[in-house]
Amino acid sequence: MLEQNNLLNSLIDEIGKADVDRAINQLQELYQKGYISEPQYTFSEKYDKNGNPIWECTCFLDSLNNGQGFVVCDCSKKQAKKKAAYEMVMLYLGE
Repeated sequence: MLEQNNLLNSLIDEIGKADVDRAINQLQELYQKGYISEPQYTFSEKYDKNGNPIWECTCFLDSLNNGQGFVVCDCSKKQAKKKAAYEMVMLYLGE
């Protein structure tokens, strides 16, 4: 009956459309609501030929493909984390 009357909540109803600036919070919401395992992030810092930092962030979930995740690089640690989380949100929303 719920499905016939279009009353079932979708993940977009739960967290909204994927948004790179809200992606970390969106993943946290999915975790708190029991849709996914807790998001994990790992970081490593490298340097380009000019000595500028390049942050590599991996976002992964234990419940997804044996912990495989998305790896993103950026000159900012915070932006790398946002972008990696965004890729994971996009995966879950099917976009």
